[in-house]
Amino acid sequence: MTVGRSLIWSLLVALSLVAAESGHTQTLVDTIVVATADTVSTESFTLIKGFRELPDGRIMVTDWIEERVVVLDLVSGEVRDLGRVGGGPKEFRLPSQLVPLPGDSTLLVDFGNVRMIVISPQLEFVRTVPLNAHGETWRMSPRAADENGALFFEWSAWAAGRRRDSVEVGHWSPESGLGTVGEVRVKAYTSRPPGPSTGLPYIAFSKQDGWAVTPDGWLAVVRSDPYRVDWHGPDGQEI
Repeated sequence: MTVGRSLIWSLLVALSLVAAESGHTQTLVDTIVVATADTVSTESFTLIKGFRELPDGRIMVTDWIEERVVVLDLVSGEVRDLGRVGGGPKEFRLPSQLVPLPGDSTLLVDFGNVRMIVISPQLEFVRTVPLNAHGETWRMSPRAADENGALFFEWSAWAAGRRRDSVEVGHWSPESGLGTVGEVRVKAYTSRPPGPSTGLPYIAFSKQDGWAVTPDGWLAVVRSDPYRVDWHGPDGQEI
């Protein structure tokens, strides 16, 4: 299995929490102090939803509120906007996640138009895919892709007609169709009587699991209770 940097950090954080829970005082993660940033962009954003470092070092960013897809060159200072707001072939509304795809392409979740946009390495909008291409009535929201282009996402917590505190992590591709590889705990919601009510509908800071996918399709789940890391193979089998 190939473990990416994000998974390594997740593993280290989980191990640190295990050590703290068990009473051990040994530090498992080194503290790194950053005095100054290597580069700084003067470009401002209101609500960043997606962030991806491109192979050449530039940064692609989506802003949900300002409805922008931006590429930043932190060396030259160049700022390039991709596409524009709308519903056409090179347009988007409420841009969200950015998922790296094989061949240095990028998948943009165009939430406002209920679709996904494939962006080529040359930063061209080349095609779109519906968010319900998996055949379900609810919209998938991809968070990762493997080296074969399969998309990974959390199953809708309302898919069964009721709110659930645990959901499946699913994967989909046009070739393999829809499948699941594991289950994770998600945000807990409050129990309320029928009728209008005030306040947040969910429990703030409730325990949730984190997850990530390796290029070869393995799912790593960082469990919130008890703290541990579970691995699931591409066939869904846990090891």
